[in-house]
Amino acid sequence: WHNYFDTVRNSLNDGGMAALQVITIDEKKSKDYQNRPDFIQQYIFPGGMLPTKKQFEYSAKHVGLKCIENLSFGRSYAKTLKMWNKQFQKSWNDLSKYGFDIKFKRMWEFYLSYCETGFANSSTDVSHFLVKK
Repeated sequence: WHNYFDTVRNSLNDGGMAALQVITIDEKKSKDYQNRPDFIQQYIFPGGMLPTKKQFEYSAKHVGLKCIENLSFGRSYAKTLKMWNKQFQKSWNDLSKYGFDIKFKRMWEFYLSYCETGFANSSTDVSHFLVKK
């Protein structure tokens, strides 16, 4: 995370602010998540790693950024993912014409449902953080 926050800090003037959308993992699930790659880390975002909110704030502070606001909306995002999945199902006949196979379809159905469940039960969250240099 250090390189990421260095880049954010170096892109801001003194007193400048940045709005960052971040998906986070629940504190209680973090250790397991970091030690055992999940479906998304293996198949969707290889090498990806979600921070906890505390890890995010610590990493920002470590490079001289201050988190001045945080708006979390994971449960709302679960509803968005549910709608995306419904639309994906409705559009499948059109999508399959472009060569997408049943394996692709199942992967996306699982991905969208997996994410929806994570946000609905607060295992994951999505937040807008406002940071200031």
